[in-house]
Amino acid sequence: MAYQITFDPASRQATGYLAGIITGEAFAEAMRALYLADAWAPGWSALWDFTAVTELVVDAADVELILATTHACEYRFGPGRTAFVVRDDMHRVVAALLLHRTRDIPRERRLFASLLDARAWLDAPPEAAGAADEDGQPAETEA
Repeated sequence: MAYQITFDPASRQATGYLAGIITGEAFAEAMRALYLADAWAPGWSALWDFTAVTELVVDAADVELILATTHACEYRFGPGRTAFVVRDDMHRVVAALLLHRTRDIPRERRLFASLLDARAWLDAPPEAAGAADEDGQPAETEA
């Protein structure tokens, strides 16, 4: 298995750790394992840690599978936050594409390069977390 899912009821947070070579099917399977688990509660925060992924094998059909899985699990999301942590630039492009293609989901989602930054955002109160644009990046604000 290329992923591990953990649940922390005390912090109302679940984490999906992905490692090695990840395919679209593996990520879709991990999403189902996290969001459809009895241990998950709608409204919890989710952290997707891709920092140990060495290769992301995703084609157009995989993108559609991930999008379909996201929408199939959406009823279990609730109003929480989801952070995606990726270190590789190409993985970041794929993650940004997926965030853009699912921008209609009413849940705060952001993309990070650092686990520390992602955890800080997940733990911050909503008003302190800052707004994000449709691709999950910090929104530009005018001074």
